[in-house]
Amino acid sequence: MKKLNKKYADLLHQASIATGRKEAVGLLHKAAKLQTKFDENSKFQKECLNPYSKFISLETSETVK
Repeated sequence: MKKLNKKYADLLHQASIATGRKEAVGLLHKAAKLQTKFDENSKFQKECLNPYSKFISLETSETVK
């Protein structure tokens, strides 16, 4: 996870100093892909920590997606 954070920060830095539009956009796209990996990993970790987090209450038996 720390490697992904470092890679993300490096990509944003490279994009900020990029000279061409295509180069900057390409780097930003790569950074966005890494950000989605962060989101997927954090969502998975939260579900693993609390497997009952999907349920609001047992009385109403409603679920949250």
